[in-house]
Amino acid sequence: MRSFVVVMTLCLFVLTGCGAQMSVETSLPHDSPPEVSVAAADFGGNEKAGNSKPEPTDKNANTADASKRRIIYRADLTLVVNDFEATERDLPKLISDMGGYVSETSIGRNRGVSRQATWVARVPVPKYERFLEDLTDLGVAQNFHQKADDVTSQFVDLEARIANKKQLEARIVELLKNHSGKINDLLEIERELARIREEIERMQGQLRLLDNQSSLATVSIAVREEQDYVPPQEPTFTTQIASTFASSIDNIVNCVQACLLFLTAASPWLVLLTIMFMIARKLITKRKVKASVATS
Repeated sequence: MRSFVVVMTLCLFVLTGCGAQMSVETSLPHDSPPEVSVAAADFGGNEKAGNSKPEPTDKNANTADASKRRIIYRADLTLVVNDFEATERDLPKLISDMGGYVSETSIGRNRGVSRQATWVARVPVPKYERFLEDLTDLGVAQNFHQKADDVTSQFVDLEARIANKKQLEARIVELLKNHSGKINDLLEIERELARIREEIERMQGQLRLLDNQSSLATVSIAVREEQDYVPPQEPTFTTQIASTFASSIDNIVNCVQACLLFLTAASPWLVLLTIMFMIARKLITKRKVKASVATS
């Protein structure tokens, strides 16, 4: 009988938490995310970058929404530049100055084609519009695509569900403290408590992910050089002859230096070996003389 009461109590707690979650979910609006896509013609074709900046959204509206809504901003921008090296140097610095960081980089250099590179930047949302404007100072904006996903309802929903689960967790903990029944009932309550805490941790992870995505905008910048890339010219036959001759001279000099160093290092041993050879020669000569005298 006591086991039945414990199980019914747990079921009542779970149903109470689920009912509160359903009431929150049904009361939350679901907004459709705005999306912006701009072609090269909208930027004025081949005009200078200063006159071809992507149209930013209303800054005042963004400022008002920032305090109320959670919006994930994503943008894709294609830039055509004249000085690839300068862009390769200045773009990471611009991202750093905005308080962001580069999450991905890809650079391609192939002979006879335009050099291309892609940077994926994460920048704080308050500086997102200014970052887009400063980007077009580096070159001509050829293509621009922007998307904003409103995740406010998901964020609020997760917060409410976490709060309800924590209330349910507190009730089960209180029940666990006051429980004095069978061991099996106690283990059942602990398993339910572990399940509730696992759900709380999972939802908190989702909440942190949404917070990160809505705090930092993701901007993918594809950079293309205007002219075809021409690497340094290969050496001519005359240059190769001169280079080979100079290399041979260097090898001879290195060989002579190595021999001199070897002789310098071996000279003490040569002196010692010479002395030993002379002593051995004298001993052999004496033995020969004695042998000739004995035979005569």
